[in-house]
Amino acid sequence: MITQLTQNEKILIKSPAELHNGTNTITGIFYLSDKRIIFEAHNINITNGLIVFYFIDILSISKSWTRFLGIIPISYDSITINLKSGNSYSFVLMQRDFVYDLINTNRKK
Repeated sequence: MITQLTQNEKILIKSPAELHNGTNTITGIFYLSDKRIIFEAHNINITNGLIVFYFIDILSISKSWTRFLGIIPISYDSITINLKSGNSYSFVLMQRDFVYDLINTNRKK
C-alpha cells in the first residue's frame, strides 16, 4: 500500500478491483478503511493513479451493472459511488454486497 493511513485508521477490506470509467478499465487494489476509500492503480495500466475520498464526501452509493464499453450490461457486480463534487466512480469487486454493506455501515458512524 502506497497511501499513508491517518492516525488510528484501520483497513477493513483489501481487494483486487477494476475501476470502470466509460470505456476505460483500470485494474488495481481497492482499500476500504474505517474512514475512507482508497484505490491504487497497478503500474501495468496505461493510466496510473490514486483515488482517495472520505465517507463524508459520498453523496450516494448503489449496486450497479458492469458494462462492456460503458454501454452493454454484462454482470451485476459493481458499486457506483457518486461524490458531492460531481465525480462518479464504478468499481468491480469480488465481494460486492459485503463491501457495499461495510461502506454504508461506516458512513453512518
